[in-house]
Amino acid sequence: MAGTDGMRGLRAWSLATFRTTSFMTAAVLTLHLRGTLPAFLHRLDTSIGFAAFVAFWVATWVATRIGLHMAERDAVAAYGAPGTAIPTTIVAGGWNGVFVFAMLALTVVAAFAQPQGVRALAAVPVFLFGAVIGSLLAFTIGGIAGFVYGLVDALVILIGAALFRWVSAGVKEPVLRLER
Repeated sequence: MAGTDGMRGLRAWSLATFRTTSFMTAAVLTLHLRGTLPAFLHRLDTSIGFAAFVAFWVATWVATRIGLHMAERDAVAAYGAPGTAIPTTIVAGGWNGVFVFAMLALTVVAAFAQPQGVRALAAVPVFLFGAVIGSLLAFTIGGIAGFVYGLVDALVILIGAALFRWVSAGVKEPVLRLER
């Protein structure tokens, strides 16, 4: 078991890093194609951007570990099988959506509560209702994003398995077979 803990940590770290950087890259490209990237970046500075990236990476890493733990706990085949990538990334994406929503909600609460003082307590029931509905929506949206990442993971696993078979068999021409 001790030998697999390091691999699980490396797998979670590498998946979280890939997912975070690819998501951020897609977001930046989307803003660039819309022509709104300069206006968006004008509101940020290096420290805020770096802190946001680290917070998003940590949320993604924790969510990825939850997804990988779910696969191990439920006795799903090893993550290397393409069929296990999709359900684990749906769960991980859902939790990642909740974590990101929680970070945004806490930021808004902190910004709102500070100047309002005691009067901010009147907004607590509204905030709690919004937090419940928002977290359900965030889990759903994150699960959809997780499904897309699951498809990508499954494709990468299939291509990697085909390349491994090709290299280990010593075949001169690549043959891509999508069988188990």
